[in-house]
Amino acid sequence: MNLCGWPYTSAPRTEVFSLKLAIGVPQPSSVPLWESRLSLGFIPRLSISPSWVAQIAYLGLLLLVGLQLGCRPPARADLVIHNGPEPESIDPHILTGQADGRIAGALFEGLTRFNPTNATALPGLAERWDLSADGRTYTFHLRPNLKWSTGESITASDFVWSWQRAVDPMTGADYASQFFYLEFGEEISTAKEKDLNRLGIEALDDLTLVVRLNNPTPFFLELLAARIFAVIPRHAVEKYGDQWIMSNPLSCSGPYTLESWRVNDRIRLRKNPNYW
Repeated sequence: MNLCGWPYTSAPRTEVFSLKLAIGVPQPSSVPLWESRLSLGFIPRLSISPSWVAQIAYLGLLLLVGLQLGCRPPARADLVIHNGPEPESIDPHILTGQADGRIAGALFEGLTRFNPTNATALPGLAERWDLSADGRTYTFHLRPNLKWSTGESITASDFVWSWQRAVDPMTGADYASQFFYLEFGEEISTAKEKDLNRLGIEALDDLTLVVRLNNPTPFFLELLAARIFAVIPRHAVEKYGDQWIMSNPLSCSGPYTLESWRVNDRIRLRKNPNYW
């Protein structure tokens, strides 16, 4: 029974307390709580004190009031989105569905993001970039003072580790082929190359990232806005393994943080105070 659906009218606190006090401790009664006697037909007879009936009714009423107080819905969000089915995962490297991707996109960001009006690339965690004359090498400059929602710094090394995890065959990412444009991306993804450090990405310092491609790729900046290129928290993955998305609090790099997740009901996000 869903008690939260019952009609409820709030009462002053004094009335609630007076109700508790009225119940009190059962007082002695001249009528026993119950007595069982055997008749000729061996049928037990049960008699209950009227005072106990009243007190049990009060207890039930108090329980109902307490449940109603605890079932009040949370404050309505500023924006409510019908997201469809229950997400299978919000790990940007694992997810495949749109319902998963909408949530992960709000929690985790990469070097670029999509312009909402025309889907061209806009700066994300990278504030700017340079392209070599041959069109094969990008140098990305991260925004200064980037932080996870939990306060740790986001550096270029976090991107290196995240991309290596995404392309690693052990991760089992369905969209690992997106990394085939990078040097050794296909070889690592198909297990022909075992050294993850050969992937075409390098951190020159905390704020500078170099990406090397096999060939000029005009749409590469838009490709980087895909979920699989998002940076994820290495410290959480190494601590919790495959269950890192269930860590509380969850370290997020995107504009929102995960406040709560009620399976098959709702996911509640809140503005990330550390987002750039």
